[in-house]
This record gives sequence, structure tokens and C-alpha cells, in this order.
Amino acid sequence: MAEPAPAEGPVSMSAPVSVGWRNLSPQAALAFPPPVLLAETAEGRASGLSPALLARIVKVRAAYDLRIRARRLGDGSTVFERVPEPGALSEGAYRGLVSPIRPSALRDPAMPAVQIALNLQLITEAEATLSLMPPFLEPAFRDWPGSLVCGRFPLRAWPRALNAVLEWQDPERDWVIRRGEGLAYLAIDLQRPDARLALFEAALTPALKRHFARIDNVSVFGRNVAPMFAEAAARRPVRLLERKAIAADAARTAESPADTHADTHADTHADNPADTPTDSQPGGARCPASSSTA
Repeated sequence: MAEPAPAEGPVSMSAPVSVGWRNLSPQAALAFPPPVLLAETAEGRASGLSPALLARIVKVRAAYDLRIRARRLGDGSTVFERVPEPGALSEGAYRGLVSPIRPSALRDPAMPAVQIALNLQLITEAEATLSLMPPFLEPAFRDWPGSLVCGRFPLRAWPRALNAVLEWQDPERDWVIRRGEGLAYLAIDLQRPDARLALFEAALTPALKRHFARIDNVSVFGRNVAPMFAEAAARRPVRLLERKAIAADAARTAESPADTHADTHADTHADNPADTPTDSQPGGARCPASSSTA
């Protein structure tokens, strides 16, 4: 049974803001390391950056070794090829995670771009904006053939699947990814500048499954999805975030099931717009980027 996450109503200034994460591919969930707060990493502690800033940035780590090479064809198009290496990501997995950005969606025709699925979703009940950024503290990032395209969207209303898009600026250089290294940073901007994040694995509740289905892959109908943010906020169920129960939690719940019954029942509201609050700032700003980046 899923454990309800703490409510994000009026709280003390020192109370953390709950943010849940989910792997979107259950078949290989154990292969993907959980996201971590940058404040808890060695590079974050050594950076000299503000601890308050580091406490609101999530590091997404690679689950595999991979070398990608960009090859320009005679017609001017670019193909992205997996370079075989011992112990690296298989060709089948590569095809499922990596895809080129179509030429009509490129910001600059001279810079081909490739997208990697991060197999990750973040969920929160707080008013928050997620900004996807390059992993600027990673030593390996300096050797990448380009940089990630930024993306920004309202996280509470739009808990979409996260992708990273790299614009290839140096055609002579491969994109080398190593297991455990940072693929992207996710900055969570909150209404309270002093707020900290409480990061934990979230459960796939019926309400989250329905809401995710509404927003998943909407970019195939047009690159500008920002006008949909308000509608997503208006149709959002009352509650999406619940902590995923693990074996130890389940054992404790079995000892006192009455303690969680009322909360879990309250989180199963139908998607009735009359019962759902509207976000006060559903739109937010976006970086100049393809909608597939965030």
C-alpha cells in the first residue's frame, strides 16, 4: 500500500517540500540509479556554491556506458550511431532510449540534436517550476560535443517524462557517457526561497496514471505546449504524490493499518474539475528550446 506524502499546505519555513520520483520503465528499474540532491554529492560539496541552491537541484545519473557518434551523410542529414564497446549499452536498449530530433524541430539547422530518455518522472504537490540544465559540475561534461537544451515547465501541473536533448556542436567529438555520471541537473524553483527538498520514490497511483496519460506525448501535436499548462492545472486531481511503500514500510503498515486508511482513501478522488484546485501560476516561462527537452 502506498504511503501518503506529507501535505504541502501552510508549513513552517524550515519544513522540506516533498518531491517524488519514479522510474518509467519497470522492466529495468533496478538498472537506473535513483536521482540524488546535488548537495549530497562530492562535486556539489566541493563546488563552493550556495548550500541552499544545491539543496534544490536534483542530479540524474546515467545507468549505462555509452558512446554516441554523429555522422553526416551525403544529403546533409546526420545519423547518430552507437559505438560498440565492452559492457556498454546494447543496441536494442539504445534504440529505445536514444532518438534524433527531426530537422524541422532544430533550433539551428547547422547543429543536429539527439534526445536521450531519462526514464524519470518527478511529482510534487507544491507550486514549483522545474528547469532542466546541463550537469555543469561534472568533469566529463567539459568533453561533451555540445550542450543540453534547457527546458522549463510547472512541475505540479505537468509531471511529464523527462528527456535530455544535446545539440551537437563539435562533429569530430563523440558523446561519451559513463555509468553513474551526471546526465542532467533538475533545478526545482519554489515559492519559498529557503525551502529544502525531501526526495523519495513515489507510487504510481490511479490518479497519477490518469493525469500522466493526459500530458504524455502531447508535443507530437505541436512544439508549443505551454498553452496546455493551464488546462492541465485545472484538470489535475486533488492529490498525485504518495510515497512508494517498500518492504520495511509495508511491515509497519500491517501492524497499524487503521493509521493510514483515512489518508489513502482521501487520495483516490476522481478527476472531477469541481474538486480540483487550479494552480495560481500554471504557465510559467520556458527556455527557448524544443518542447521535447523537459
